Amino acid sequence: MCDQEHLRQQAVQRYFQDGSPYDIYHDLGKSRGWLYFWVNRYDPKDPDWFRAESHAPHQPAGKTPEHIENQIVRLRQKLDRRKTPDARYANRGAEALYWQLGGDDNPDLPTSRTFHRILVRRELIGSTAPSKQTNRHSKPYPAPIVRQANDVHQLDLIGPRYLHGGDEYYLAHVRDRFSRRYFIGVLPTRQTEGIYPFVLAGWRYLGLPDLLQMDNGLELRGNFRNPRRFGRLVRVCLDLEVEVLFVPPDEPWRMGYIESYNNVIQGPLNREQEFKNMAHVRREAHRSYQVANRVNRYADLQGLSPDEFCAQQTTRQLPQDYQPNLDQWPPRKGRISFIRLVSKNGNITTHGKDKFFVGKRYKYEYVKATVVVAKQIIRIYHEGDLLKELPYEF
Repeated sequence: MCDQEHLRQQAVQRYFQDGSPYDIYHDLGKSRGWLYFWVNRYDPKDPDWFRAESHAPHQPAGKTPEHIENQIVRLRQKLDRRKTPDARYANRGAEALYWQLGGDDNPDLPTSRTFHRILVRRELIGSTAPSKQTNRHSKPYPAPIVRQANDVHQLDLIGPRYLHGGDEYYLAHVRDRFSRRYFIGVLPTRQTEGIYPFVLAGWRYLGLPDLLQMDNGLELRGNFRNPRRFGRLVRVCLDLEVEVLFVPPDEPWRMGYIESYNNVIQGPLNREQEFKNMAHVRREAHRSYQVANRVNRYADLQGLSPDEFCAQQTTRQLPQDYQPNLDQWPPRKGRISFIRLVSKNGNITTHGKDKFFVGKRYKYEYVKATVVVAKQIIRIYHEGDLLKELPYEF
């Protein structure tokens, strides 16, 4: 048995022993797509499932029974018409169709890869274009570890968008990284006064995360002139002991998980509907996440929808009577983290003009700087190792 075949068996065995997908493919030096390719290829009835197949086609796409192919096409066409809320907001890709037609419980179905080939051949979707190369840093990046539901939430705002009468609004979106469960709200502005109540409403629905990841917008961080006097959203997070994580400035792909889903929901929530008023926008936003969380199914959730998966999990809940104490300053607990690229001079800037010297030997490397509020210190880590611990007074 070659080493690659042993890695495939090891990865699939760990996956079905409830191992973290991220830890599995990261430990083995593989990609997420590689892991799920072999998880989907696993067949307990086939002793050679882990062996590489020839790249030559084994059978023509037309070998899928005609009635199955027609069933796939009809379902896709029904979803494309978007005449019901379920059709409007459900995923429509090959994997989504596979699970809607029964997934692994339907032995007559071809693989989701064959679903994709059928959709391309019937001109219901375009063929996948090769990804464009981007000039991004290839240094080790201290991304948060995601092992289970509510380990990490991501927060993002879409907009402004406009009603025909000229009224402006924003779509606020918070999503759990592991389960893909999400919550959407409609805000009249990007001001923090509307953002933190939205996040609290989202956490009443999703449960409390361990960490909230977001970009560096002032409406999220707080005061630019006084960088250590954080805004209301950060204060709420500290009060609830939800760690705040700010991604590097000018690197939107670090929020790629939620950004990519924003592109999905913008179609049915913006381009494909003409809203009459703000109440209409709010009603459709509410429908969008209710349907997606209930209907969409994923292989790495064992074929469950986000709602079904999270119903089986134990998560930390926001107290029903919780009222944030926004006037308490300085804060007394919690953590605030920043992932930053070290400059050529060896410095990082966490927020505003708040700079710290890390060392020139770390130039163009990523570090994570974490403020431990109770001790009023900031700890700077590089690849998991503590480099410095410095005073951080509010």
